[in-house]
Amino acid sequence: MRQDVPHERHGTAEPDDEGGELAPRIQRLIGERLRQHYDDLVQAPIPDTIMLLLAQLEAKETEGRQ
Repeated sequence: MRQDVPHERHGTAEPDDEGGELAPRIQRLIGERLRQHYDDLVQAPIPDTIMLLLAQLEAKETEGRQ
């Protein structure tokens, strides 16, 4: 069973071109949204708890080398 992709602004169904692939416009939209989400994640600060865990790990690695 094939499902059509809803049109973003109007909520109407838009059939895909090849029966199994998304229309190029939809692929482009998904790609843009994924890139924006990735950019937001990369720019987000690292939480203090993660920084603390990384510091502890680095300290253990330093101890193991001595």
